[in-house]
Amino acid sequence: ANPEIYGDKIQLQQVIINVLNNAIDAIEASPPVDKLLNITISQNEAFGTFTVRDSGTGISPEVLPKLFELYQSTKQNGLGVGLWLCKTILDRHRGKIVVIDNTKSGACIEVQVPLYASRNIANEK
Repeated sequence: ANPEIYGDKIQLQQVIINVLNNAIDAIEASPPVDKLLNITISQNEAFGTFTVRDSGTGISPEVLPKLFELYQSTKQNGLGVGLWLCKTILDRHRGKIVVIDNTKSGACIEVQVPLYASRNIANEK
C-alpha cells in the first residue's frame, strides 16, 4: 500500500534521514558480515509506519529511557539533537517515534505518522 500522510515534507524527510543515519552509524561498528539494515513501510487504520531495524550494537539500557531527550547521545561525538528533533517533529505531526526492539544485536525504531484521512487531519487548519 502507499500510505498517504499529511505533513511538512521537509521535516518528515529529516526524521527519515536522522533515523537512517543512526542505523547506519550503529552498524558501522558491526563485523563486516553482520551489517544489516531492514526498512519496512506499512499502515493500519490510523497511521503510516516507517520501521528501521539494524544489526548494530543496540542501545544501552541506561540510555534507553532518555533516548529522545535533548543532548542525549549514544555516539561518542554525537550532539544528542537528532532523535530529540525527530520526536519534536513527530509530536507536532501527531505522530510518534519509539524503540520497539533493542538487543545487543541491534535496535528497531518505529516512526508513525497519522494517515491523511485519519483523525480528520485533512480538514484541520
